[in-house]
This record gives sequence, structure tokens and C-alpha cells, in this order.
Amino acid sequence: MSDIITTLKQKIENTENPKLLLEYLGSGSNGSAYLIEVEGVKYAAKFSKSVAQTNFEIKPLRKARGIKHTAQLEAYSLEEGCVIMELLPGTDVTQLSYIKEPNYSDDHINQLINTVVELYANGITIDPKPSNFMYDPQT
Repeated sequence: MSDIITTLKQKIENTENPKLLLEYLGSGSNGSAYLIEVEGVKYAAKFSKSVAQTNFEIKPLRKARGIKHTAQLEAYSLEEGCVIMELLPGTDVTQLSYIKEPNYSDDHINQLINTVVELYANGITIDPKPSNFMYDPQT
């Protein structure tokens, strides 16, 4: 996997606007995420703006291990400033159009609430910004 990350990082660094890369998934205030595929499995590789930020992100991801509907840590490299997580299904809720606005079922709302409660019980505080939430009607 390290070869894939090294190649992606070089591609990002050699591109005038990395947000135009096909692999680009999104950005936040602390870094950007890109799609990678390893042996047919898709992952999000998040590059942080600093090693300190990468280190800061690892702890809650480790605490969230096994909690449904949350990103799962697969690997990380402090040297590369990268955290690799399984790619969550769905669409960022801010990207859903008004025409295609989902009718969130009571079950989906309950799953969201239960996930947030479980994260909190494990000492994890979430960033409740809408773009941090994915919606998948199949899960």
C-alpha cells in the first residue's frame, strides 16, 4: 500500500489543482481525502496538513474501531502525513439536491443518533458539520 500512497502523493504535489484529480474526494480545514483502491477494495486516504494533525486523528479512529457507520482506520503513516480509512458508502448530505432529497426513515435517524451516542460513550467528539455526514439509503 505504501507504493500507492507514495505515487498518489507525488501526483498531488505535481498537479496545479489537486481538487481536479479523479481521486479527489473532498477537503476540510485539516486536510484532503483521495480515493485509492487496493486489491479491488476502495479506501479514503486523508493527507493532513501536519504530522501533528495526522497523529491527532489516529486516536479517535482507533477508539471508533468496530462502531458501525463510522470510518474505520486501516493504516496510517506519520511520515507521509496520511491516514487510510475504509471508504464509507453514500453521498455527502450537502451534495444531495432538493429534487432528490431523501426521505430519511425513522430507522436511519435512529441509527444516526445511536452512532453519535456510541461514539460519545467511547470518548469521541464529532464535528457535526453537515458535509461530515454521508447518507446511504441501503444501510
